[in-house]
Amino acid sequence: MAVVYVREQGATVRKAGEQLRVTQRNRELFTIPLASLEQLILLGNVQITTPAAALLMRTGVDVVFMSSYGTYHGRMIRLGSKFAQLRHQQLRLCDNEARAMEIATQIVAGKIN
Repeated sequence: MAVVYVREQGATVRKAGEQLRVTQRNRELFTIPLASLEQLILLGNVQITTPAAALLMRTGVDVVFMSSYGTYHGRMIRLGSKFAQLRHQQLRLCDNEARAMEIATQIVAGKIN
């Protein structure tokens, strides 16, 4: 499964059958077959049409919105998807300070070693 980054400023992601078409100023940049897509990352001034967004939600593809410099703005996920459930579990772990500290310690130890 692929992760696709769209960073061409002014680009638009459109639905084209069961694939996505990325255009800029009425010129096709590339197409993405949905069968191989796991996540779509939009960087900066990249638009997505409503039909494309609906198709991605229906097929469970995660869409991430970031600034052109890579600052995270948010994500669009289908309710009930494996990603939504995973995010929910991750957030619940943050409520348990002892468990959060244990995880943070493991991450830091992994980076040091």
